Amino acid sequence: MRLFIITLSFLLLFTTSNSIADAPLDKKLGLDVELAKKVKEIQKKYRLEFSSKRQQLHREQRKLRRAKNDSDSETIANQAALTAELQAELKQIRMSENEEIRQKLNQEQRTKFEEALKQRKAAYGSSRDEKEF
Repeated sequence: MRLFIITLSFLLLFTTSNSIADAPLDKKLGLDVELAKKVKEIQKKYRLEFSSKRQQLHREQRKLRRAKNDSDSETIANQAALTAELQAELKQIRMSENEEIRQKLNQEQRTKFEEALKQRKAAYGSSRDEKEF
């Protein structure tokens, strides 16, 4: 009986975690094969740029944390400005990606896309699209 409960618990855990994950946009928006391919190409293009910029931001944030630990006010001011600039660049990249995707969609798909963005924000809160990276 105990083994059954443990097995059932693990099964529910893994089943639940898969259902929470974002569905691909092509499924959410009902895209045909050709349009889905174009959207994935757009996402791939921006993903590389976004990833590189996010890594740069994380390096600068670590420098900022070290400066705060050292109470180095000059470095703190410089790093705070730099991280704010990088965050703005990341937000712009995300906005550009979303806009390029919107341009490929028809009105019905655009409505679904906006709803998907709202759902993602609600599901992940500030940890995803709205986060200050």
